[in-house]
Amino acid sequence: MRKKAGLTQKALAKDVGIKPPSLSEIESGESKSPSALTLLKIAKRLSLDPHYLLTGEGQQIRLLDQVRADELRLLLLYRDLPAEQQHALEFHANTLHNHAHPVASPANPYAKTRASAK
Repeated sequence: MRKKAGLTQKALAKDVGIKPPSLSEIESGESKSPSALTLLKIAKRLSLDPHYLLTGEGQQIRLLDQVRADELRLLLLYRDLPAEQQHALEFHANTLHNHAHPVASPANPYAKTRASAK
């Protein structure tokens, strides 16, 4: 992926703020626990989907090029949670969204119905 982007290990390592040997370990799978922030920086620099970078699953190319770093951090945190906690986080996020956006939207199609039922 790095080579397809035309980057050397040295250049990518500099761009993401790590040393070339650390990047080499990440690329070879020898690094047991690279930080989430480092992986996010690599994914962003290579325009890759962070999930693909972490797991090899899903879309290789990031579909949403305008995703901010804080949004990517939330995604990685979410994916690191057990399923039960993911569901709890989704519930709370939906609750916050419903309070902020009480009208119907693609993310909240029933809000208008619930609001008008009162």
